[in-house]
Amino acid sequence: MKKQFKLGAEYNLIQKPLLFALREGLLEHSFDLVMQPSRETLQGLLHGELDAGFITPLQYARNSVQLSLCPDTAVLSAGPCGWAGLLFRENLTRFDQVAVWPDSQLYQSLAGILFRENYELDLEWQILETLSEPEKVLEKYPGVLLSGEPALVAAAKLDNLLDLCELWWEKTDSAFFHYLLAAPRENSGALPLEQLRLARSLGVHNLNRIARTHAEQQKGTLNWVYYLERLQNGFGLEPAPAHWEGMRLYFEYLFYHGRIDYLPDVHFFDR
Repeated sequence: MKKQFKLGAEYNLIQKPLLFALREGLLEHSFDLVMQPSRETLQGLLHGELDAGFITPLQYARNSVQLSLCPDTAVLSAGPCGWAGLLFRENLTRFDQVAVWPDSQLYQSLAGILFRENYELDLEWQILETLSEPEKVLEKYPGVLLSGEPALVAAAKLDNLLDLCELWWEKTDSAFFHYLLAAPRENSGALPLEQLRLARSLGVHNLNRIARTHAEQQKGTLNWVYYLERLQNGFGLEPAPAHWEGMRLYFEYLFYHGRIDYLPDVHFFDR
């Protein structure tokens, strides 16, 4: 019987081009998809419950000794993407308190670094316990950190969203990684990577279909053409060596600003 590899992922918009072909049966493959938040995928990798999975670069940086990375598959943005940003109240005289939901550590950390570097400002974070419309949150706080679908909606409809990936690009001339494909170090050599590369290629060729289906699932919040434009122009899926150098720079910023305790090694799969 052919071995099945458990792959942890989130089926959000920016991971869909990597996963669509696997989920829709567009190719024969050996992966059992486990859909869950990246924090659960990280735990699955660390405890040997998953063979591979998509995690954030911050999660990797804090656990790099135990993990390896796929060198040619990730989700990254070189410039504005609309996936993460600070929505702020207009006509502000002060910008200190920012509301944030608990699952936003990657972008919360990025915002803190950028505001300290660019404006010498330390943001005071207010953790939100319940979901609420961003406009409602702004009635109480000067700003709110948005990521994922809420950020895309705000970027499409409002003028007062500060795109964090654009700020990072302007600051460092480097792409920002949203997700990395990781595996436990001792097992990374066994993964059928060609299947994932083919899935990525098929996903890129089906971006129209992915965008249309996603718009339907979001009940028409945004036109499918907007999602398509974001996928085509806001995100890359196949990092080059220069991109990895940019991630090493990101790790240096994390270390300098006390977000991690040591500078992690970028350790790639055995093959």
